[in-house]
Amino acid sequence: MKAIRQLFKDVLVLEPDVESDERGSVVETYSEDDLDSIKIDGVFIEEKTYNSIKSATVYGIYYQEEPYSQNKLIYPQTGSVMVYAIEFDPESENYLQWICVELDSRTNKQLYLPNHYAYCILTLEANTRFVVKADEYNTEGYLRVTTYLDKTINLEFPFDEINGVYKEKNAPSL
Repeated sequence: MKAIRQLFKDVLVLEPDVESDERGSVVETYSEDDLDSIKIDGVFIEEKTYNSIKSATVYGIYYQEEPYSQNKLIYPQTGSVMVYAIEFDPESENYLQWICVELDSRTNKQLYLPNHYAYCILTLEANTRFVVKADEYNTEGYLRVTTYLDKTINLEFPFDEINGVYKEKNAPSL
């Protein structure tokens, strides 16, 4: 597995190894040994799979507060997504800045987000399925949602109209 650092040095795009032959291919999507070798600590204990029937569907902005903050591993199984990583550590020089990484199921790339980042995911294709792994369980009272329309964060989307649910669209702003 190869790790590629992003604009924020602790956000990583991971490129798993792919083995191919006349039958097709196999990708190892999760290996503690591989993660240890690139200095990613923790064991992922919760996995959620999202199935989106429409393109331009948005999920987030999500984060979980201490002491249950979550490191996350995100990747599409089918289709493609844009993952927005928003720095939520008020001590960071990058506080509330964001980067966006496009991932698709054809390249098998994954995104690792340390626990001080919030995330928002936008599907780029219909019938996209993506996975979010976390090293802490979602814990009632600590999971937070901020509207993806927040003017302070000011995410930029590649679609004029996006599909969001009431809960996320009308979540509080910062």
